[in-house]
Amino acid sequence: MNVSNLASRIRRLLAYFIDLIILIPVMAIVSWLTGGWTSLAAGELSLSSYWLTALVSLAVFILVNARLLLEHGQTWGKRTMGIRIASLAGSVPEKSQLVKRYLFYWGVPLLPLIGWLLEFANILFVFSGSRRCLHDRFAKTVVLQVQA
Repeated sequence: MNVSNLASRIRRLLAYFIDLIILIPVMAIVSWLTGGWTSLAAGELSLSSYWLTALVSLAVFILVNARLLLEHGQTWGKRTMGIRIASLAGSVPEKSQLVKRYLFYWGVPLLPLIGWLLEFANILFVFSGSRRCLHDRFAKTVVLQVQA
């Protein structure tokens, strides 16, 4: 893969934040409805609220981004930033690659005890020469700049 075609690290980060901004209201509403905020304010962790918030957020992420991901390899954040997910050959990734990518991306942080540590390592891999995070490597994908 030609390094000049790779999405910049800053564009990838900004795309992530745009996608997160879309999900924050959903996460906040679900957490409020399930009592997650109340238990957190009391210094407790409501696992049921945590899991329900994660699952509903994932469902909303899929609903909001599925068409763009399947047709163009983009989320709304990536589309806004002019970048896309691609197979290593440069084509739109197959559905199985997208499933692997987001299974890793969403699943790893949910692992007890080590999830957030693995997620941190996942993100650090963007600083490698190939700019591929662990979820990219797992799914055999790369994030490219959209060619005008």
